[in-house]
Amino acid sequence: MHCRLIFLLLLLASNYVEAQKLISNGFIAHTDTNTIHMWCMFKNIDSVSIKITDSNNQFIQSKTMYFDKSTSYKNFFPVNIIFENLSKNTNYNFYYSLDKINYTYLLQGKTDDNTLEDISFLAGSCAFIGTGINKLVKPFNNLKIFDAMAKDTANLMLWLGDNVYYIFEYKSYKKQLKRNINVRHNEQLNHFISSKQQYSIWDDHDYGSNNSGSDFKNKNSSLNVFKQFWCNPENDSFNYYTFKKSDVQFLC
Repeated sequence: MHCRLIFLLLLLASNYVEAQKLISNGFIAHTDTNTIHMWCMFKNIDSVSIKITDSNNQFIQSKTMYFDKSTSYKNFFPVNIIFENLSKNTNYNFYYSLDKINYTYLLQGKTDDNTLEDISFLAGSCAFIGTGINKLVKPFNNLKIFDAMAKDTANLMLWLGDNVYYIFEYKSYKKQLKRNINVRHNEQLNHFISSKQQYSIWDDHDYGSNNSGSDFKNKNSSLNVFKQFWCNPENDSFNYYTFKKSDVQFLC
C-alpha cells in the first residue's frame, strides 16, 4: 500500500514537472543602441531566469522573474524583460532556465547602430484570431497572411490596434488575460512575431467595448493586460511613445 502511494506521488510530481513549459518563444520588441526589450510566455513555473550571451557565448547579463498568482490567469506567465547597458550594433543570444542551472536557447536580438541605413516595416490592424466561443464570430477566418508576413524581410512590425478582439472579455481583468493568452497560443501568430521586431498601439477592441472611450470603467486593467503582452518603449503610465530607426522617427 505504501509503495503504491509513493509511486502515485512520484507520478504526480513527474507530471507537474513535465507540465512546466515554454508556451511562446516570444519576440524581440523595442531596441536602441544599448537596450533590448523581449517577451515570451511560460506555464506552471514559479520563476524563470533569462540570460543573454554575446556571439562568442560569453555571459553578459541575467534576470529572474517571479510568478505572481494574484495578477495572473491560472498558471500562465507572460514575461516582459528589458536588458540595458548593452553594446551597440551587437548580436545577443537569449536563454531561459527554470532552475538557474540548465539553460535552453530562446531567440536572438541585436542592438541598434547609429549609422543611417534603409529600413522597411510592416503595419496592420484588425487581426481577429478566434479562440473558444469567439471562433463563432468568424468561423472560417484565414490566418495565412501571418505566414507571408513572417517571410517578409521588413525590419519590424507595427500593430495599429484591434490586435486582440474582446467580445465579452472586456468586462473582466482575468478574462482579458485569458483572451490574450489563448491568442498567443496560435502557431501562425507565434511564428510571425518571432520573425522580426514587434511594436504596437491599441484601438477600441483591445481596449474595451466597441467604440469605448475614456469613460470605460475597466481601462486601467486593460492597460495592465496590454503592457503584459507588448514590450513597447516605456512612457510612465501612458500608452503612447516614440522611437527612432535610422532616420525615421515613429510617433505612436
